[in-house]
Amino acid sequence: MKILFVTNEIPFPPDNGVRIVSYNAMRLMHKSGHQLALAVLSNENDFIDERLEKVSELCEKEFVSFTHMKSGARFKSLLSSLLTGRLFFIQRYYSEEFALNISRIIEKFKPDAIHFDLITMTQYVDIVPDGIRTVASINDSYTLALENSLADGLYKGFVRVYRKLQYYQAREYERSAYQKFDVVHTMSEVDARYLRALSANITTKVIPNGVDRALFDVAPKSRGKTNVIFVAKLAGANLIYLKRFIEMGWKYIHEIHPWVELHIIGELTAESKKIQDEYKNDTSIIFKGYVENLSDAYEQCGISVVPINKNCGLINKAIEAMAAGLVTVGFVNTFSGIGSAHDNVHYVSTNTYSEMGEVIVELLRDEGKRKRIQRAAHQLAVEEFSWESRSYAYEVMYGKTSNQK
Repeated sequence: MKILFVTNEIPFPPDNGVRIVSYNAMRLMHKSGHQLALAVLSNENDFIDERLEKVSELCEKEFVSFTHMKSGARFKSLLSSLLTGRLFFIQRYYSEEFALNISRIIEKFKPDAIHFDLITMTQYVDIVPDGIRTVASINDSYTLALENSLADGLYKGFVRVYRKLQYYQAREYERSAYQKFDVVHTMSEVDARYLRALSANITTKVIPNGVDRALFDVAPKSRGKTNVIFVAKLAGANLIYLKRFIEMGWKYIHEIHPWVELHIIGELTAESKKIQDEYKNDTSIIFKGYVENLSDAYEQCGISVVPINKNCGLINKAIEAMAAGLVTVGFVNTFSGIGSAHDNVHYVSTNTYSEMGEVIVELLRDEGKRKRIQRAAHQLAVEEFSWESRSYAYEVMYGKTSNQK
């Protein structure tokens, strides 16, 4: 089978929610003997050649294309978005040059299937000739994610008004655009069910993410640890979640267990450095910055806090922490994408940030309960969240039949 991947980031390294899916899908399909091509449209500037070279190892090298988004495209996209009523971030990722690059690859590579990564790339489905299978790999529904954010009060004032308008635009875009695809790939049944409710003509396939195999080896090292870890991209909503947890949960934990540390993992941005400065006198809160090897970070801790209050998608940091043998604490919605996991068996859920603090205090006091959940979480991850176990499901999604090699 020949598969063309169309992405908005170079799928390497697989260290964020954008790259994890495309890289591992490519890796698994390459390992299964399929031929791959790649077309990237991105505004990235970091180590472009090195990263492209790395991902090219999985592809037919003559069919690897990188298009850099032109400077000034943001303003033009905003203006065009206002005039046409299209979603701004969709319009921003439209490029005639990129569309021509995709068409050239299709003409010469002759793919059997095309993987369009995330909602931003789905607009290019209209240039695909008949007879080629199309897959929209969107992670989660953008409309449902907006519903979650609005309900959680993440936006205020004018931004909230803008996001409400965007919600209706996104709902219409997802309803109409996803009907054009042979299949829409989501991380959870929650998202798949939501999209099917938008239109009966949307066909979905649920394949949750896996985790890096190296994390499975962390469990024996993390089991006796008591430090708490927060892992996320330190920007936007994640910083709101972090600050709420520190103010309403961590302060209580620190009062009861002053020797326990909160390790915050993620690349430090100007935005996150403001929060770091705010807590610079609290020696229990440690901003560790970007960590290349997450195993090293997880093995120093026994509890992971994932205060992401949304029921869409699959929270990668939750299953990663479970794989590493940590007790994962979050909201009820945090674990909605992990249907086989059970509260107080494989994780602990709460309704408020204050409850998170109380639950973690209890876990620190009760070593037996802490270790029991750690073992159960690790075992579940080993059984259900290895990337290799997803290989056949991906092949079927891309259209493999029994007589294909």
